Amino acid sequence: MMLGLLRWPSLHWHLAAAYAADPGTRPAIAALFDASNSYLGTFIGEFVGELWLNAFFALSAVALARASGGRRRWLMPAGLAVAAVGSWRCSATPRRDSVSWPS
Repeated sequence: MMLGLLRWPSLHWHLAAAYAADPGTRPAIAALFDASNSYLGTFIGEFVGELWLNAFFALSAVALARASGGRRRWLMPAGLAVAAVGSWRCSATPRRDSVSWPS
């Protein structure tokens, strides 16, 4: 998720400056913006980041349930359910359209 968010103050900042500076390169910059937004934002930031977050929920639920010595056995099914719903939501979310640049 962090890599998906870091594109805004780093890569997209420079793309915005180049977009404003030279109108002749705007189509190439728009294509680069769409590609980086799709890869870093949608795939790395949302899909892979949320899968790792849900894996953390599942592993934490198992570890806490085992460490409690049976007193908190409800943590394992509850945490696994949260991780399953989060993973399903991550894979079932439709892809958004790319950004349209003003003319």
